[in-house]
Amino acid sequence: MPKHVVPRALRAAGFTTRVLVPVLVVAACAASYRAGVSHASHMPPQSLPSSTAAAAAAGFRTGSIGPWGQLELLHVEIEPPPALILNLKGDDAPLWSFPGYTPDRVLRLLQQEGVTPAVLASLPSDAWLTSPDGVALRVPLQFLLGLSSQAREAIYAVLAQARENFSYHEPLIIEQAHLDERLRTSGLSVDIQQTFRRLLYHSRGELVFADYSPMLAWLRDDAARLRFSAMVVRKDTLLVRLRIAPTFDLDGIVRYWDAGHRGEPMRPLLEALARLPGGADINIAYLLPAFASRHIFTYPDPSRPSDMMGDCFWSALNFFNDTPDGRFHDFEVIRQTLDREYRPVEGPAQFGDLVVLFAERDRMPVHAAVYLADGVVFTKTGGVLVQPWIFMEQAEMERHYTYWSGPLITRVLRRLP
Repeated sequence: MPKHVVPRALRAAGFTTRVLVPVLVVAACAASYRAGVSHASHMPPQSLPSSTAAAAAAGFRTGSIGPWGQLELLHVEIEPPPALILNLKGDDAPLWSFPGYTPDRVLRLLQQEGVTPAVLASLPSDAWLTSPDGVALRVPLQFLLGLSSQAREAIYAVLAQARENFSYHEPLIIEQAHLDERLRTSGLSVDIQQTFRRLLYHSRGELVFADYSPMLAWLRDDAARLRFSAMVVRKDTLLVRLRIAPTFDLDGIVRYWDAGHRGEPMRPLLEALARLPGGADINIAYLLPAFASRHIFTYPDPSRPSDMMGDCFWSALNFFNDTPDGRFHDFEVIRQTLDREYRPVEGPAQFGDLVVLFAERDRMPVHAAVYLADGVVFTKTGGVLVQPWIFMEQAEMERHYTYWSGPLITRVLRRLP
């Protein structure tokens, strides 16, 4: 996952100190979303945030019927409030690092990818920096914008091989299917949208963005920078509701969602829904334990230091805890807990199981989530303020982490009785 520059105080400990967005963060928190019960499959638009009311009108996607009942899913994007985003000025001439390269080798690479001698000659005289370790090149935004899509993909692939080029090594994934809608609702001018599109490129099957800093410098307007940053840090998530119909196995549904052995507190409400003609829908936040219900769709609260540093492992291991256990910020405690208190599961995942992703190359855990139902997980990506707690499809989560970490091994772990 992209490891962009973040204040050390905002990072989580150990191997999970990674973030998805290239912004610095200041204190604030977002209000959580709590939608209520919806009769006969219709959720009143007024019960949704204004930004999602229009999407609700388009309808939810219906999932499979299983022991959990039936989920209905709606894709939305949430973004942190402006107070969370520090207004950075950016860098109008970012540094490209080529460790082990000579200037001639860099020139051959650029010329091979179609950068003309005239364009190369337009670079400032101090653009080239050489050292015994290699070459670095300062490139203005106009140079970046002049690259063809093919040249950008080829050159950025070389830059991605060096960790010094952190924004190219681990760029931000942009979901192509939602790009048009994201830009349409961004509040950005047409020319800013077009410039952003020109800087997008494909890498290993994903549409990605790496030139955040020069884009900020190009904007030169505080309001535009903040609006652009807000658009970039939007997080794809799902509104998830549970469909209850009179014909469903209510006892089985209650047993499924009571995996934490909380005494079936949801039974009275689910029974009431099942008695309604045609059944009803309920936001699954009402079925989750207190920690998850309190955190879903929210951003870390700087007034709670433990939450502020909470990453995916801290969130997953605290899922059933009323009071978060701060020890789960420590990698060694996480490792010992997984080894001693959980066992691998070969069959289908159930509510409350951990879905842990391990890098195939070294068997190190890179991400954890809590399985809910029908391929949907509860998770948090990165231990910084601009990453909210979200619902996500497991397949999408695995696809993203495969991009960042290479081939993965997915294991489902269940807590020992």
